[in-house]
Amino acid sequence: MRVDLPDGPTVRGKTGSSGAWTGGAFATGDLKRHVVYTVRPVPGTSGQAQRARVLELATAAFADRGAASR
Repeated sequence: MRVDLPDGPTVRGKTGSSGAWTGGAFATGDLKRHVVYTVRPVPGTSGQAQRARVLELATAAFADRGAASR
């Protein structure tokens, strides 16, 4: 899966789910930055809402680390 993050890098990764849990891993092309996550969505959460949460997690993980100090 390729994700072009808003105001961030393009990352590639894989997501999946098992039972009530969903997880994934994403990395930048140069592999210098990566994130692995596991979450348990509230029962009944739509697939669209779960994808939105994954995008939020990836955006936060790969945000420009210098932006907070500006």
